[in-house]
Amino acid sequence: QGDACPLRAAISVCNPYDLSASSDAIDMPTFRNKHVYAPAMLMGLMQLYRRHKKVIESGPVEFDAVAISKIKRIREFDDLITSRAFGYEDSADYYGKCSCAQFMPNIRIPFLALSSLDDPVCPERIIPRDTFRSNPYLILALTQYGGHLGYHESMTSSWYPRPITEFCAAMFNRLP
Repeated sequence: QGDACPLRAAISVCNPYDLSASSDAIDMPTFRNKHVYAPAMLMGLMQLYRRHKKVIESGPVEFDAVAISKIKRIREFDDLITSRAFGYEDSADYYGKCSCAQFMPNIRIPFLALSSLDDPVCPERIIPRDTFRSNPYLILALTQYGGHLGYHESMTSSWYPRPITEFCAAMFNRLP
């Protein structure tokens, strides 16, 4: 929204930036993608779908129950459910129109993005570093390790809330 944005600041943790590239990354045949991230994410999406199925399917769009019951990948979920529910032609159309990297040059509020170089869902290659360099409102906090939302100090605590809290305190104490 550029200058019309009603927010004073924004934060993103493990942002996918490019939804198509992120979907491709999660499909890479690594152990943690195949056995940890992809199944957990797909299971969460399917649970959300089942919980809200009546609302999702109450619109004018037809959903293929047989195809949906056979979904094995996030891209299939986005083809059969997300894109249809929100009026996109398919996952490619949805990913192309909704990936945030294309909108980042227009951000006009302080924006903190916390990303990890070893994130299997949002890999380093899709981080739009040139956009971060060229827009003074964007701040990229890049860590060597952290995986996807796994910035752990111990088995029971994560450290990433501290810099987020500090950023918010700085933004709201500084801004009128």
